[in-house]
Amino acid sequence: YASPPLALPDTPFALHPTLTSLHAMYEKRELAVVHATGLAYRERSHFDAQQVLESGGTQPYELATGWLGRTLAAQSQRSGLALTTAVPLVLRGSDRIDTWAPSTLPEPSPDLVARLEFLYAGDSALREALARAKGLREGADMTSGGPMQGRQAAMTLARKAGEMLAAAAGPRIAVLEMGGWDTHANQMSPNGALANNLRTLDAALAALRNSLGNAWRHSVVLVATEFGREVAVNGTMGSDHGTGGAAFVIGGAVAGGRVITDWPGLAKS
Repeated sequence: YASPPLALPDTPFALHPTLTSLHAMYEKRELAVVHATGLAYRERSHFDAQQVLESGGTQPYELATGWLGRTLAAQSQRSGLALTTAVPLVLRGSDRIDTWAPSTLPEPSPDLVARLEFLYAGDSALREALARAKGLREGADMTSGGPMQGRQAAMTLARKAGEMLAAAAGPRIAVLEMGGWDTHANQMSPNGALANNLRTLDAALAALRNSLGNAWRHSVVLVATEFGREVAVNGTMGSDHGTGGAAFVIGGAVAGGRVITDWPGLAKS
């Protein structure tokens, strides 16, 4: 939410016009908007705020593990998946975390895999990790056909996440990340960074929903960011770092079609 001219006139709550798939989910009561929400952190560092968001702490670096990782550690038979090349903080704290990302490298030969299985046979941790990696490879095409960027990359990762989550022996939790939201300028531009990012987010969430198939009705997707934006428009037709923001809770298991908030208003206080 922002003040004019960035805001739509006379509309207290509205989705950005590019969020067509999210609007359809809202109409199906699969999307709840959690508004006026934020962290205890009140400074302006993206890095510190992200650490608080992912760790679940009340201040930066209070905790070194993530709230989803600790959840998985408490459920010993559950596994998690990061759709990145490294495990993000939010998933750390469990030893049942895997990563997946498209690769431009050739597939390993069956002979190499067999040699690794022989090599790891006496080590339970490595043996189990290799077995899970084989399962991920068998359930997804690992090759990307070349470097991917922007919307194509986001949709591919979201689609793969849905396919893996929907598999009977697949992970129960997956994490995807998307950067580029620090838009201090030109937020009104229909082809600017903000509008394009929102289009990408919308397309990725639609791809995730479609790839989950029947598992969608049992799924919950949380879309969150580390802090919101100020209400005031700055001198470059953008908005600067704020505190509170909004989160989306989406899925077939969500009682959606509503905005959930104790709306505090937009006064200075």
